[in-house]
Amino acid sequence: MMMMRGHTFPGITLSLFMLLACTIVPASTFSVSAPPPIIGASSAYLSNIGTKNTDNIINSDYSSHDTSSESSESIIPKITPARQSLPDHLRLEEIPGKGFGIITKVFIPKYTVVGDYKGEVMTAEEKDRRYLDSYSHLRQPIDEEWKQARIDTGQTITGSYLFGVAVPNKSDIYVDAEDEYYSLWTRFLNHAPLPFSNVNPKSLHEGINGKPRVWFVSIRDIEIGEEICFDYGDDYWLPEDNVV
Repeated sequence: MMMMRGHTFPGITLSLFMLLACTIVPASTFSVSAPPPIIGASSAYLSNIGTKNTDNIINSDYSSHDTSSESSESIIPKITPARQSLPDHLRLEEIPGKGFGIITKVFIPKYTVVGDYKGEVMTAEEKDRRYLDSYSHLRQPIDEEWKQARIDTGQTITGSYLFGVAVPNKSDIYVDAEDEYYSLWTRFLNHAPLPFSNVNPKSLHEGINGKPRVWFVSIRDIEIGEEICFDYGDDYWLPEDNVV
């Protein structure tokens, strides 16, 4: 599995990859009063991922969020499926220098499956057409519709949330969690280098539902109050990036 970020400059297209371990380790599933198949989301909720259901959305001022107290977490609006999928034992916080991040409110043992990374599944060709300007001449009407849907729902188009999954004897496929209407809370996981990272991503090109699966497993005990992070890898960053 690879994490990828695409950058396009005049005449040059750079793709930075992070090679991540894909070995499946024995893992327990974190349990908070009988968890659903994917932590933080019920089966009924998961069946609606990708429907862009915007019912009961409440607009709110993000700048009013104060991370100095536990009660302030309720100020962060849960207006997208990604935010609504956040389980009760975790909280979304603004992390200085990073934007939003995930903090655990409970102890998480080593080798625990902490969550799945879901999103739009793209082929390598779709990924290049949609995110790289050097491939813009190959864009199809469906790509323009995809772009407009992102714009209409206030979602970004950066290509910074792509996970590449290797497929035997075929081109890689990509799980894109950038759109909060197609993803889960794991899209908010930030970078931390070893030994400060505490989870690792794993992947299968074909899960039990026939679709690729990407998930995170704790590589050490995670204490209450810790931010859940993983190492993006040195190749992910550009020289001008300010890595926190």
